[in-house]
Amino acid sequence: MKFLLLFAIFLFSFSSFAIQCPQNEYQMFCRGKMPAHVFNSYTMFYMAKNDRKSGEFGRFLKPNTCAWYDRPIGPAEPVKIYFSRDLDGSNVAQIQAAFASMADSTSTIEFCARTTNDGYFFADLDPGVMRWFPVFR
Repeated sequence: MKFLLLFAIFLFSFSSFAIQCPQNEYQMFCRGKMPAHVFNSYTMFYMAKNDRKSGEFGRFLKPNTCAWYDRPIGPAEPVKIYFSRDLDGSNVAQIQAAFASMADSTSTIEFCARTTNDGYFFADLDPGVMRWFPVFR
């Protein structure tokens, strides 16, 4: 009985680590290598769409794909993601770690994104709305 209680507490506490996205933004996960283009105020990635939802921690992602947490990216949705960068350089370390993660097919990145209706997704790299971790199987 004690084991079940501890296990339930562990699961509840672990689920509370989900990032909280601002209004009109949703959890997206990407796994692995994606072509990047760096510009002055943002970095753009081209992605392949996973054929199913990402699931927790991106566990259903195939290498080098992206998906929403709860569903695959739709056929009419974009294949480009723009990540903002603070021009004052305050989030440089976070950006470098995130992009290094996206260059490794054994890592997954989680972030909040929104559709812009201009042919791309947009993601802020604000602290608290992004994290990366190894692929769990």
